[in-house]
Amino acid sequence: MSLKQKHHSRPKLHRRSFSTTSTSQRIIALVIVALFAAGGLYTLLSSHAAVPNMRLFVSPTSQNVPVGSNVTMSIMIDTGGASVNTVQSVLTYSTADFSLVSITPGSSFGSFPTTASSGSIQFAAAATGPVTGIQTVATVTFQAIGVGSSSVALASVCPIGSFALTCSAAYDSSTSANDLGTTNNPISNGTYTVVPVLPTTPTSFRVLGVTTTSVTLAWTASTDAGGPGLAGYYIYLNGSTTPIAMPTGTSYIASGLTPGTSYTYTIAAHDMAGNTSLGPNPSVNISTVGLPTTPTNFKSTGSTAASVSLSWTASTDPGGPGIAGYHLYRNGVLIASPTGTTYTDSTGLVPGTSYTYTIAAYDAANNTSAAPNPSATISTTTIVGDIDNDGHVTGHDLSLLLAHYGTNYPPAEFDGVTVVEGHDLSLLMGNYGT
Repeated sequence: MSLKQKHHSRPKLHRRSFSTTSTSQRIIALVIVALFAAGGLYTLLSSHAAVPNMRLFVSPTSQNVPVGSNVTMSIMIDTGGASVNTVQSVLTYSTADFSLVSITPGSSFGSFPTTASSGSIQFAAAATGPVTGIQTVATVTFQAIGVGSSSVALASVCPIGSFALTCSAAYDSSTSANDLGTTNNPISNGTYTVVPVLPTTPTSFRVLGVTTTSVTLAWTASTDAGGPGLAGYYIYLNGSTTPIAMPTGTSYIASGLTPGTSYTYTIAAHDMAGNTSLGPNPSVNISTVGLPTTPTNFKSTGSTAASVSLSWTASTDPGGPGIAGYHLYRNGVLIASPTGTTYTDSTGLVPGTSYTYTIAAYDAANNTSAAPNPSATISTTTIVGDIDNDGHVTGHDLSLLLAHYGTNYPPAEFDGVTVVEGHDLSLLMGNYGT
C-alpha cells in the first residue's frame, strides 16, 4: 500500500471539543506513528512541491472588540493551486485579553482533534477529501476579558525533518509534502484590540432658550449597555478639550455670557470608569441676545425755574424683542420711564439748582442698555427769576415778584428765606432778560 493510500485510508477522526482529552492526543499520535512507520513523515517534511502562493492565515487580521463580548476569528488556508488533505499548527493568544470559548472545524474538515492549554491551541485538521482554493480550517471564538492589544498568532512553518506538532504544515494530497515550506511568507497573524464599552453619543443636542447672558441646552440621554454605568456628560465651550460643566441630567444652563456674542457648545457622555462617548460628538452654535443700544444725542432742550425738558435719539434692539421704553434718572434716582424720545421733568425742582440726568433704553424682555456712557448723561440748572415758568426772566416775572413782595409766595422765593424780599428781587434782576 502506498503512502498516499495509507494517508487516505486512515480512520476518520471524530469532532471533539477544544478541551484536552487523552483520546484526541492518541489520535494525533497514531497519525504521526502511521506516517513515520511508512517512511512518509520524512517525505512530508522534505519533499516540497512548487506552491509559492500557499499560505495559512488568521482572518480578519485586525479588529476592535468591546470588552465582555465574544469575538470570532477563522484559521484559513489558501492552497495556492495545490490540494491539501491535512493542516496542523498551534494558535497562541493572550490569556489576559481573551478566554477561549469554542473551536469548530471548517465545513471541509471532518475531524479536528485539538490540545488546548492556557494561551495556546494545538490542532491537526484532517480534510474530508482533498481541498483546494481558500478554505476555513477552523472557527475559533474567544471572549474579550481585558482591555488591550494583542496578537493572535499561528506557529511558524515546520522545518525539514521535524516530527513535532508544534509547528505549521499543510500536507499536499498528491506528494504528502508540507507545501507551506515553499512559500516566502506562509503565515499571516492577527492583531486584535479589546476596547472599553463606551457610552453612546448624546443625541438631539439642542438649544431650549437664549437670553442676553445665558443659554439653556438639552439633549437625549445616552446609554452605557455593558459598561459600568453612565456617570454624566461633559459640556465643552468653543472647541476646548476641558469641560466647563459636568451635568448628570439632560439639560444645562450656561450663564454669565456676554450679550450679542456667539458661542459653540459640544457634549459628550462619560461613564463611571471615565470612558467617553466616541465622536464626533454633537455641537450647537448660538448667539446671545444683544442689549438695546444706549440712547444718543441726550440733551436739555430748555429749563425754567421748576422744570427741565429733555430729548434723545431712539435706541435700537438688535436681535432682541424690540425697544419698550427708556429709564430716566435724576441724580441717580429713577424718575420716569417714558416710551417716546422726549420728557419734561417738573416735579420737585428748585430754581437755580443743578441736576444730573441719565438715560438707558430697555426692551420688551426687560434687557437694559449697557452702562450709560457720557453721551447719555447731562447736567443742567433751573432758572432763577422765571416765576411764570415760561423759560425767560421778563417784566412779567418782575411784576409777579413785586405783587407778592413781603409774602411767602413760593415761585418768587429764590433764596430759601420764607418771605419774598429784597434778596429775591436782586436775584431776579441778575437774570433779567435771560
